[in-house]
Amino acid sequence: MTNQNVLKNFVYFFLFLIPIGFVFSVVIIEMLFLLFLITFFFFSFKKYFFSNEFEKYYIIFFFIFSLYIALNGLINIENDPHLLKSFTFFRYFLLITLFFVIKKIYKFKYFSFVNFFIFCLFVLSIDVLIQSVLGFNILGYKVDSGYTFSRISGLFKDEFILGSFLFNFSWLIFIFLFKNKKKNQIKNILVLGLLICAIIFTGERSATIKFFMFFCLIFLFVSELRLMLAKSFLVGILIFTSVIFIQFNFTYENYYKKASLKLVDKNSKITIKNVFDRYYFLPVIKDLKFLKVNVNNTKINLEDKSLNKKKPELNKNKNQIQDLKITNLEIKDNNKLINPLSGHLDLFENAILIAKNNIVFGTGLKTFRNMCFGKIYEFSNSNCSTHPHNYYLEIISELGVIGIILFLIFIILIFNKKFIIENKKYKTLLILFLVCFLFPFQTTGSFFNNYNSFIFFFILSNYFYLSNNRV
Repeated sequence: MTNQNVLKNFVYFFLFLIPIGFVFSVVIIEMLFLLFLITFFFFSFKKYFFSNEFEKYYIIFFFIFSLYIALNGLINIENDPHLLKSFTFFRYFLLITLFFVIKKIYKFKYFSFVNFFIFCLFVLSIDVLIQSVLGFNILGYKVDSGYTFSRISGLFKDEFILGSFLFNFSWLIFIFLFKNKKKNQIKNILVLGLLICAIIFTGERSATIKFFMFFCLIFLFVSELRLMLAKSFLVGILIFTSVIFIQFNFTYENYYKKASLKLVDKNSKITIKNVFDRYYFLPVIKDLKFLKVNVNNTKINLEDKSLNKKKPELNKNKNQIQDLKITNLEIKDNNKLINPLSGHLDLFENAILIAKNNIVFGTGLKTFRNMCFGKIYEFSNSNCSTHPHNYYLEIISELGVIGIILFLIFIILIFNKKFIIENKKYKTLLILFLVCFLFPFQTTGSFFNNYNSFIFFFILSNYFYLSNNRV
């Protein structure tokens, strides 16, 4: 076997493991990236890194951004002595060059990789529907009892990020549709219709809203895909309705008749509206997971596993409530609504307070958790997490005004990237996606989390590759 064939097999093996790594473990992604770095330097760092295809001002700017993060770590060393994470951010820029390097080393077929990734999205979408109906997926992973069918994790097992994952890579399907809009239309429409349903059924509110925002923007600004999008949406509605019908019957027979009778007394009514609300609308619209039962004429919303700890007085009513495996317990007046964003709003408020007290440099990379849990400031609430659940608030609280300005400049540079004429249609799609991905008024994961950072810069790797290469 020639060296060229060995290299070819390595490249394809490397690329096809990427979607699998994103699903099963960030460790796999880290290992793949390490292999890429070794390959990158082995095949001449200077030759590929400073190629004419990759404008030098992107390299210079990202170097400045990475240098600032490293210096910021030194400035805020008292907040977090672990400096390594501040000095390793530059590696993500090397990830942007991924497809450039592979193109130089071996002229791979970009859409072979896209096809495989879409196949993975298709499998994940089917798995969502299976788990939402049966309560377990193709690997036997069961729905978390705390969520009871209202959140689907699929192959991610106990992490509820499947909806975000499907949204984060949904742009691949639209690029494929643009490339093959006159071929295999039925298959393309079916795949997109399945994706629409899968994202809804995951129960992830933010991912669902962002996907439909992306879908609508494409419908408005990309006239060439409108007919196909309309057909896909109709197919999606058909699949959605069919799965609801199947799920309703299966759920009522196998869950409510058997399991839910343990939760309520025989006088409590389980109506079709209760079942329908619980499984289909609340996870998406309000992200509330509750059953409504009448106990001594008091409406109780049952949510979490802390019944015995938070409301011990209800334990006296053992004939009415038994074996509750739920997450929060709230007793509300009939006219009051639970705000599903209240926890996030508390985190936003805490992040703003941290930013005000560290306006120039912030507190350092990944230090929000230290500041919040450590009660460094007089927070108006006790709600804390590892990050503030918003990219912009995370950046300004941890890197200060300088950090957020550099980040916004970087985004502007990305949006202004020039594309070859043949690929301008792909730029439109990816810009629309990035607008939704980076939309400021939303809840998000941590931007500096390794998993999320890999996703973002992997997307940019495709973006920069498509700017200069005919596919």
